[in-house]
Amino acid sequence: MANRMIGYVTLALIAGCSTGGNIINQPPMPNSPQDSANITIHRDVADAEMFDDVTFTINEEAVYQFGDTTDFTFVTDPGEYLFGYRQGGKRCSTDVQIDAGGFYVFSLKPGCIIEMEKE
Repeated sequence: MANRMIGYVTLALIAGCSTGGNIINQPPMPNSPQDSANITIHRDVADAEMFDDVTFTINEEAVYQFGDTTDFTFVTDPGEYLFGYRQGGKRCSTDVQIDAGGFYVFSLKPGCIIEMEKE
């Protein structure tokens, strides 16, 4: 009986560690769809940090927790935003300028690096 309970607990822990991403708060919704920009946030973590929670933030508000996922895509209005991420006890952020009609990919990298890969 004890072995069976240990097995159930182990399965629950594995399932809890293996989760897809989830939206915590919706990103800013576009007011004018014709001018909106497409943004992809790519989580790029080192193997040692693979199991750490990574939460993407906009203007210091939690938006998306990655879980097992590596990409989060959304559409928003052009403008200036503070993109960031939280991982463990680290909080990292950078100002970004989003232009109308743009296609952006930002990578969240270890060492508090938020890098625009392409526009």
